[in-house]
Amino acid sequence: MADTFPDIPPSYSSAGATDFRVLEAPFGDGYTQRAADGLNSTPRTYNLLWESRPDADIATIYDFLIDKLGFEYFLWTAPGDTERKWICKKPITKTPITAGYTTLKCQFEEVFDL
Repeated sequence: MADTFPDIPPSYSSAGATDFRVLEAPFGDGYTQRAADGLNSTPRTYNLLWESRPDADIATIYDFLIDKLGFEYFLWTAPGDTERKWICKKPITKTPITAGYTTLKCQFEEVFDL
């Protein structure tokens, strides 16, 4: 059973994107055939930001992501969406702001593991 990401909502400036994986077969007369690349051809990514949060919240998020080692998926519900499977393999950036407050940035990538 996968772990669930801690219930610490990201800042409103976080952004999500959907990619479309498409197979294309171009033909000599200018005609191109297109089809979805597999059953899960619309993976999502989220660039997440926890801005100027208490060090304890940032430590909880950071430790959770480090424990996953960039390849183990976890469950997370994006704002306004349903729970999905994600990994975080991009660099995680922590920036101290003031005494007791830190900003954390990372990217979640949707995965379709069973």
